Amino acid sequence: MSKAKSSSETKNHKVSWTLDEINYFEANYRASGPEAIATHLGRTVQAAKGMVRKLLHPEKTVQSWCEAERTILTNHYETQKPIRGIVAMLPGRSALAVMAMAGKMGLSRPEDTWTEDELSCLYQYYPCEGQHILSRLQAKSDENIRGKARELSLVSPGHTCARQ
Repeated sequence: MSKAKSSSETKNHKVSWTLDEINYFEANYRASGPEAIATHLGRTVQAAKGMVRKLLHPEKTVQSWCEAERTILTNHYETQKPIRGIVAMLPGRSALAVMAMAGKMGLSRPEDTWTEDELSCLYQYYPCEGQHILSRLQAKSDENIRGKARELSLVSPGHTCARQ
């Protein structure tokens, strides 16, 4: 069996899959594996593995962002609104997907300011509650709290430094 080629060496790189290729793939992927199928079809191994995901887990395929979703990001991402609040407005999107798309759109989060009360709360409760402090600091995102705690050298109960 020959080795699967890189994207620059395959004849079908970035070419849509034909119905014949998909039928071949479905008939042979369990017995042959993605590497052999990629070689046979002139595809990359990555393309063959992507087809496995599309065929076996269609619910996990990446959905294109519609204009309404992009508008929500444009209107809310650069505000003080917590990421989890923005994610709640975008059903089916994870926080990671939201942040990735915002980055692609050139959006960034505003500099976050912490009030004295919020800092006091963080100092008092983060060492014993960790991320459960979210219920006390509802205006802050999970990543914002972790970042500020790291900046202040605060360690939560589950942190590896706390277990030593």
